[in-house]
Amino acid sequence: MIGFKNIKSHFLHTLLSILGVVIGVAALVGILSLIDSMENYVHKQISATTDIEKIAIVTQKQKQIVGSWVRKEHYGYFDYEKFAKLKSELSLPFRRGMISFRTGDKLVVKEQSDSIETVMTATAALAGYMPDSVIISGRLYTEQDLVQQNKIIVVNESFAKKIAKNEPIEKALGKHILHNDNELEIVGITKNKQENANIFIPMTLFSEQVIRENAPTVEIEAHQVTQVAPLKKEIEGWLKKNSQNQGEDFQVIISEFRAKQATQGFLLAKVIGGLIVGISVLVGGIGIMNVLLISVTERTMEIGIQKAVGAQKMDIIFQFLSESLCISFIGSGLGLILGVLGTWAVTPLVEMLLPAVSDFQAHFTWGTLLVVGTVAMIIGIAFGTYPAMKAANLDPVEAIRRE
Repeated sequence: MIGFKNIKSHFLHTLLSILGVVIGVAALVGILSLIDSMENYVHKQISATTDIEKIAIVTQKQKQIVGSWVRKEHYGYFDYEKFAKLKSELSLPFRRGMISFRTGDKLVVKEQSDSIETVMTATAALAGYMPDSVIISGRLYTEQDLVQQNKIIVVNESFAKKIAKNEPIEKALGKHILHNDNELEIVGITKNKQENANIFIPMTLFSEQVIRENAPTVEIEAHQVTQVAPLKKEIEGWLKKNSQNQGEDFQVIISEFRAKQATQGFLLAKVIGGLIVGISVLVGGIGIMNVLLISVTERTMEIGIQKAVGAQKMDIIFQFLSESLCISFIGSGLGLILGVLGTWAVTPLVEMLLPAVSDFQAHFTWGTLLVVGTVAMIIGIAFGTYPAMKAANLDPVEAIRRE
């Protein structure tokens, strides 16, 4: 309470000191938030054009014996049930997951008796078939279709054109394709990713023997590049725990070099930006120290009386540290608000000045907020300690005599 009263009594000095902290913290929040925004934007671009955030689990069907590779008689592999178990037991969050394998085959259109050579992709995913597919007509198959083993397929434009011939490709919907002993209905048409005729069949329609022979690949996609390494580590631990050969039948593959490059690049930008802007924060801290040293000089007699009537060293230290922390937290709080508002104001300006940069949005992380809280505490303690120690070490007799 004494500390708060002293802050009020030296309001102008306190205000100027707070202003220094506000400017420093606002600049720090703005820089870190803009770097977070840039990182978020780059992540989106990377995700759209590369597989840097994907983790692949590949079955090792061969082993090396005396320098030669031979096919294993027994090896572990993923089916839909094992994939579902993996995705439900991973503790770290991820964007999506998929299990798939490809094989070529000739299929017959029941209504036309035409034979079409195609590439089949058997899939199962968190959101049904491939979350990033663009549907043109109909629908994608869902998780419920996989579980219930519904006899449906999704085809691409090239396959649909071969069925529809000179008619609109929507005419392919509802047609039936004969595959082994199954009669599969076309329920959806997707945009071409390649010119080849391609169909997508729910993995649960294949026999265990076919799945084992093709040994599907599992893909897990992390939310961010920085989450790839810990997610890979957890997957490897899960494989060792849930595989007969302690995970030796599987290889977990990531774009490790590129992932490390991206992560280190963003971290370097944050460190350099933080160090540069940290000078402003340092100036604010020196302002706090200056105000408190002036306060010690002006209140020498008061401190002497406090010590004469029984105040201990720690009482005086805590009194001045409370003043320092109060100024620091108020300044940091106002700086945080100013920094957030400033970032929101700057992001539309970036899109205006750089038309090629679309969808650039303000992005804030808990890490930035944690940095602000830490900075406030460090400033309060670091720049308040010396004035507090100076006040605590005053000799009460000399302090009272000085008036």
